[in-house]
Amino acid sequence: MHDWNHRLRILLFWTALTSMGLSHSLRISEVALEGSEATEEMTVETEKGSEKLWVCKDPIVTEKDVVDAWPQATSGQYQVGIKLSEQGGERLSKVTGQLVAGRDRLAVIIDDQLRMAPVVQSQLGRSFVLSLNDENFSEVADLIQGILGEKPSPRSESKDLPPLPETAPYTKEEYQNLKAEREKVGLFYLDELPSVEELKVMLEPGLSYEEVVSKLGKPTFTIGDQSEDDISIFYELAPEKLPLNPERKQHQSGISITLKDHKLTGWSSSWSTGQRQQRLVNPTEKKLKVQMPHFDLFSGDSDWVSVVEETKIPDPEQDITLADLFDLLSLAGTAAQYHDLGSKSSIQADCDVIAFLGRHLREIAKLQGQAVKGRIPLKDLDSAIQPYLLGGKEVPDPAAKD
Repeated sequence: MHDWNHRLRILLFWTALTSMGLSHSLRISEVALEGSEATEEMTVETEKGSEKLWVCKDPIVTEKDVVDAWPQATSGQYQVGIKLSEQGGERLSKVTGQLVAGRDRLAVIIDDQLRMAPVVQSQLGRSFVLSLNDENFSEVADLIQGILGEKPSPRSESKDLPPLPETAPYTKEEYQNLKAEREKVGLFYLDELPSVEELKVMLEPGLSYEEVVSKLGKPTFTIGDQSEDDISIFYELAPEKLPLNPERKQHQSGISITLKDHKLTGWSSSWSTGQRQQRLVNPTEKKLKVQMPHFDLFSGDSDWVSVVEETKIPDPEQDITLADLFDLLSLAGTAAQYHDLGSKSSIQADCDVIAFLGRHLREIAKLQGQAVKGRIPLKDLDSAIQPYLLGGKEVPDPAAKD
């Protein structure tokens, strides 16, 4: 099974937000392009120092919109999963759906301090994650309780967080092997970022799509088909090449390029608080035998629903591990996230991936039973899968199944 977690980091847009210290309030607002009476000037710390931004005073959502929060641990960091009310999720989805991907930003404000201003790459929904910058963050339960206020969650009552898995840097050989596996299915990253001075020389106005690709290689993903007049091209630095970044500061992580009338009109650096992806010292065993279709994200017309529907699992009775089941959930969740953006609104209920998930998760089996003309609405699939991906529900261990 290929590494779907890397792909989710690109396609689900927001895999992590930064938080620091003990918190009692949460606010997410738009970042404006210029100041006005409706904005306030705030400062965010980045790798290059302080950055001043104009933040809209009116929030999109606050801690009052949070209906649940819970602790979870991932490779190298602790996280807090956040689920919004239906109304809060609709507001966040509506606003982010209207923003310009690759340019517009959101402000994440905790205790009246601007902690992060991520660039929007896609539309958000009801659930997201706050990634904590301190691996020994003992106050995480207080942070959760502060956000929840008078709405305690059973998942947040324990102050005992699960231990973080042990990780180590990838060797040069391991990285090259991982890179080759990703590129087999059309997922491309930069090994290093050109300097701003180099980019000014390379990315001259007027270049065609083909000329950009000849200089930088295949992009990580594209918004818009190459045949369209206006498209956006995104290059991301390989997760294994990001800085260690233990303090979760913002740093340059990629390049956003705009083409209008088939000609390059501008480019900008993209920023993130991501930290270097490292390999697990004792990775969970994987057994799943699966046949993946070939596809290219860089082409701009990748159809994730078709990718899921065309993925074949020859033996539906085969034994799998917890890691295998999570990989399949990640794959199906990638397609389901596009229920408001893609050309397809449903997926085959009897395709191998959905059928396999239905054998292990009763929520998916229920959706199969409710299928209309043999298809499941992506919106319903997304609602069923996201709690598992974000830690709101524990993925059942297939080895423990009767």
